[in-house]
Amino acid sequence: MFVGRMSLSGLVDELAFHSRMTMPEERNHLGHLIEIREVLESGLVVLLIEQGTKASQLTDALDAIVQMEAEAAAGEAIAPDTDRRFHDVLYRPLANPLVGQLLGAFWEVYHQLRDDLGSPDEAPADVARKHRDIYEAVLAGDPIAAAAAMRAHFAGVRSRLARIAA
Repeated sequence: MFVGRMSLSGLVDELAFHSRMTMPEERNHLGHLIEIREVLESGLVVLLIEQGTKASQLTDALDAIVQMEAEAAAGEAIAPDTDRRFHDVLYRPLANPLVGQLLGAFWEVYHQLRDDLGSPDEAPADVARKHRDIYEAVLAGDPIAAAAAMRAHFAGVRSRLARIAA
């Protein structure tokens, strides 16, 4: 018996391969993966609210948003690492290590294929604002607004996916 950290690298490789192979199709593997991640994260923000997450538990998420806003103000694209950090630290209060591992696997597939998706449709300031909207809805304890903000966040990715299928 071996006890250690679970690795999802095989899953990442398999998903990236099949996503690349089906990229021109309207409903490709990457589209399905993004859909699953959106549903998962929309539910996770509601769990954060249900468990009564406080601002003091989300200081790292706020730091990531401030970094995004600084990048946008400097006329830069939001760095992928900054975006990923926001999602990583947002769910820490749930204390569920599988959340980070699954979202990390989804993230790796997406970022292996991001160049195939073309450039983002959204301005960096809009991306930063959408992350702030998620954060503020969680702090306000509004599950409907939090889930809606998360769906709005994924709208840009869905738009990019639609462009390749067209």
